[in-house]
Amino acid sequence: MSVMMKEFEKLKFGSKDALAELYTKTAPHIYALLFRRLANEEDAQTVMKIVYATLWTNCHAADAPSNLNELRALAHREAIKYIVTNNLQPQTLSPNALTPIPPDGLKPNTPVNDDLRQAYLEGRTPPSSKPKKSQMKGNI
Repeated sequence: MSVMMKEFEKLKFGSKDALAELYTKTAPHIYALLFRRLANEEDAQTVMKIVYATLWTNCHAADAPSNLNELRALAHREAIKYIVTNNLQPQTLSPNALTPIPPDGLKPNTPVNDDLRQAYLEGRTPPSSKPKKSQMKGNI
């Protein structure tokens, strides 16, 4: 079982640390997906906040996302809902149109889920998401 799968499993038991770790590992990817669909930074950040809030509030549900593909599907559904609700035109940007995302995934001081950022800054997650060599042996 991969490290990320373990975090999804821990999340089902209400682990805030697991949520913070999943956010750290998946936020750049989810943001890129949302930005490609919405073509607007503010809208992408708004929907990203909805995605991670939904992930947290529904973590005990049987149909809660349990892997990255399901989290991507949730993000896509939320983007479509946002487009329909706000009468926006759907966008699809080519992957080459994206600006590089900073290492922390989002610009500092953005309102995207302050609780997650606070959990990370309080040290409830390890400072590095790189697995140790001893952890890597079990995944090969």
